[in-house]
Amino acid sequence: MSTQTKSPADEKHGYEFGCDGVLDVSEAGEKLGVCERTVWNYINQERFRHGRHPDGKKIICRRSLTEYIRSLES
Repeated sequence: MSTQTKSPADEKHGYEFGCDGVLDVSEAGEKLGVCERTVWNYINQERFRHGRHPDGKKIICRRSLTEYIRSLES
């Protein structure tokens, strides 16, 4: 039986980071239809959840990116 506790960010957002997978900056840019520089700007603006892979690469939570895209719908 796991006794894993949620991080404060998981509590805030209501789901565990990466629960639906993660994307790198390039993949996120493709999904959004923007260049990698724009994704980095969005990361700096905290438009979606992001973190670092153990190898140091920036990763983006797939669910938070999907929620961000949905928020753009009118």
